[in-house]
Amino acid sequence: MLLVSVYQSVTLNILYIGELWATENRSMRWFSFCKMEM
Repeated sequence: MLLVSVYQSVTLNILYIGELWATENRSMRWFSFCKMEM
Protein backbone atom coordinates (compact mmCIF):
# COMPACT_ATOMS: atom_id res chain seq x y z
CA MET A 1 0.00 0.00 0.00
CA LEU A 2 2.80 2.38 0.90
CA LEU A 3 4.58 1.62 -2.35
CA VAL A 4 1.47 2.57 -4.31
CA SER A 5 1.20 5.98 -2.64
CA VAL A 6 4.91 6.66 -3.18
CA TYR A 7 4.55 5.70 -6.84
CA GLN A 8 1.52 7.97 -7.22
CA SER A 9 3.25 10.97 -5.65
CA VAL A 10 6.33 10.47 -7.84
CA THR A 11 4.15 10.22 -10.94
CA LEU A 12 2.28 13.38 -9.94
CA ASN A 13 5.56 15.22 -9.40
CA ILE A 14 6.84 14.16 -12.82
CA LEU A 15 3.60 15.30 -14.46
CA TYR A 16 3.74 18.62 -12.59
CA ILE A 17 7.38 19.27 -13.52
CA GLY A 18 6.68 18.29 -17.12
CA GLU A 19 3.79 20.75 -17.22
CA LEU A 20 5.96 23.53 -15.76
CA TRP A 21 8.73 22.77 -18.26
CA ALA A 22 6.30 22.80 -21.19
CA THR A 23 4.87 26.16 -20.08
CA GLU A 24 8.38 27.58 -19.64
CA ASN A 25 9.35 26.36 -23.11
CA ARG A 26 6.27 27.90 -24.68
CA SER A 27 6.83 31.30 -23.09
CA MET A 28 10.51 31.26 -24.08
CA ARG A 29 9.60 30.46 -27.69
CA TRP A 30 6.97 33.21 -27.67
CA PHE A 31 9.50 35.67 -26.22
CA SER A 32 12.14 34.90 -28.85
CA PHE A 33 9.49 35.16 -31.56
CA CYS A 34 8.48 38.63 -30.32
CA LYS A 35 12.13 39.70 -30.20
CA MET A 36 12.61 38.55 -33.79
CA GLU A 37 9.57 40.53 -34.92
CA MET A 38 10.95 43.71 -33.34
